[in-house]
Amino acid sequence: MWINFDQLLDLPNVTVVNYQKIAQTIFLKLALLNETIECPNCYETLGRINQTEYNLVRDLSILGNRVYLKVPRRQFHCQKCQKYISERLSFMRLRQPQTIRYESIIYERVKNWALLNQGMNGNCASYPKVSLSLVFKTTTKEDSYLKSATPKSELEHLDCSKAITV
Repeated sequence: MWINFDQLLDLPNVTVVNYQKIAQTIFLKLALLNETIECPNCYETLGRINQTEYNLVRDLSILGNRVYLKVPRRQFHCQKCQKYISERLSFMRLRQPQTIRYESIIYERVKNWALLNQGMNGNCASYPKVSLSLVFKTTTKEDSYLKSATPKSELEHLDCSKAITV
């Protein structure tokens, strides 16, 4: 079966050059398609790479497998202002071990889980009803901690008025 990882990832200016599957984990080595960046200080176009380091970052799961991206973090040197500039990537923050979209999914799951827990503590009228399938929609065994945090039987008796949309 042929899988086009570039289309699955849907990340800007990135292509997958290699992949490796170990157990339930997929490692994808990325290459950046843009060759130049603009210096944020003097707005000079920089094309000479000073150094490249690879960071391993967590991304959304694919086909039930955890995904780690080996992302090249390139550093350029500006001849005009004599500063070293690390390339900014739109899909991840500097020095973070996960992509922005993975971070937002985890944030939404935790937020919904907290709403459910507060609703079970008797203050149900002020919190909206959250779909169990949304909160507990897990794609890997690693994410199943949300399921085990609160027994499903305790959550089924919630009867709040509104539904949350994420």
